[in-house]
Formats: sequence, structure tokens, C-alpha cells
Amino acid sequence: LPDSVELVYGDVSDKESLKIALVGTETLYLNLNTTNWDENASFQPEREGIINVVDVSKELGVNHIMQIVGIDSSHPEFATKGMEYKTNRIRIPAMEYLKKANINFTYFHCSVFLDSFPTFIQGENFGIIGNHQYPVYYTNTTDYARIIANPKGNKETYNKAFSVQGVEGIVFPEEAKRFVRVYDSKIQVAEYP
Repeated sequence: LPDSVELVYGDVSDKESLKIALVGTETLYLNLNTTNWDENASFQPEREGIINVVDVSKELGVNHIMQIVGIDSSHPEFATKGMEYKTNRIRIPAMEYLKKANINFTYFHCSVFLDSFPTFIQGENFGIIGNHQYPVYYTNTTDYARIIANPKGNKETYNKAFSVQGVEGIVFPEEAKRFVRVYDSKIQVAEYP
């Protein structure tokens, strides 16, 4: 990061640390991910953590909170047949909490990032779980970074949600095959139930 960036520490499970970290903040961008699917856990960064951030932001007069939320929170039908995105049970209550907090918000419903594809590789397999029937309009982190810079200070984006996707829809197994042909042709796409 450039020298002009000031790094501050704040723990989303500790409101007092957030009060110190967020003093003077006008716009806040949240990128908190659900790392376990236990909706009964007493603390989830993407639920209680965001609620804590919203409470402190309201107290400190933060004007705008932007948040990345998966495309699945606006399109639950993208889940594989017979499956529900468990992350939404955790994510959506905090999204609703922010909507009711009287703080301007902008949600980015992002599709799958192509940059994440190497994480699907285990050994010689690119693992796909489930029967993917809907085309995905993939994006990447570089394009996404340009997109999220636009809403800062832009009142036209307040209290709205935007889908962030690419221009070509391809079902996941086909895109995985394209990827491994370029990335490493020795890798095989493996589909699991």
C-alpha cells in the first residue's frame, strides 16, 4: 500500500476497538466472509461482526457503508439443485440490520471471482461440488476494485444493491475446463455430488 494509507486496528468482535479504529471515518468498505456455516455459532464476523460495525458506525456518524455480499444473496436459485447457500442464513440478518440503521449502504452482489480458481485445485484435481445448472457470469478482483471505487461519495449509489458480474455466462464445469486448459492441462476437472 502507498505511504498515504494509514493502517488502523479494529476487531469486529470488540466494539471499543472499533470506536478507536473508525473515528473520523466517512465511508467504510466491508469485506467479511463467513468461514464456517454454523448459523447457531454465537459469533460470526459476517453477522454479529457487521452488527457491531453498524452500531459503532451509527454512533460515530459514518455516512456510508459499502459491503461485498455474494451473488447468492440476491439469487439463491444459483445454488446447486437441492442445496441452500448456508452463508445466506448468516449474512442476510446483518444485511437487514444495516438497511434499518439509517446509514447509507451500498451492496455489491458479486459473482464468482476467476482469481479464486486456483483454490479449487487439490493435487491433480479441480474439484467441483454439486450439479451446477445455471450459467455464472464470472468477474475478477481487478475489475471489482475499479467498480467499488465509483460509489464512494456518489449519492446515486446510496441504499442500493448492484450485481457485479462479467459479460459471458458459462456453467461452472465448462469454465473449470477452460481454466485448466490454460492453467495446467495435467489437472483434471472432478465433479463430486
